[in-house]
Amino acid sequence: MHHRGQDTNGWPQGYTLGEQPLDFGYDLAGRITGLDQNGTAYDQSFGYDAADRLTSYTGHPALRAYTYDANANRTSETLGAMITSITHVAGSNRILKVGTQAMASDAAGNLSSYARSMGSESINGVRVIDLTSQAG
Repeated sequence: MHHRGQDTNGWPQGYTLGEQPLDFGYDLAGRITGLDQNGTAYDQSFGYDAADRLTSYTGHPALRAYTYDANANRTSETLGAMITSITHVAGSNRILKVGTQAMASDAAGNLSSYARSMGSESINGVRVIDLTSQAG
């Protein structure tokens, strides 16, 4: 059985697909604040800042939290007890480093390479063109 419902604002209220119900919760700004899966371990909640940016997520598998700079660039992500910082090029929205992994961009701002714990990748647009392992 498939069922969908809407609230008085026309926003999806929930649906049932098969036997699994899923209900949505909203705040006054219309942002989704919760997904209720009938009290299962997969219930989720979402928090936002005054600029409508996602600042927290609680659900399976753990709490996530996010911080942003004045340009709306994400500057950190917390997953459980692990915090990963995100560093941007000064005066730019380009990512310089995620945690300890260095990133590089081409003149157009596209990701061109990044260092990984297992080596590095060179990227042409969205395609990986070179993969180097730690062994070379």
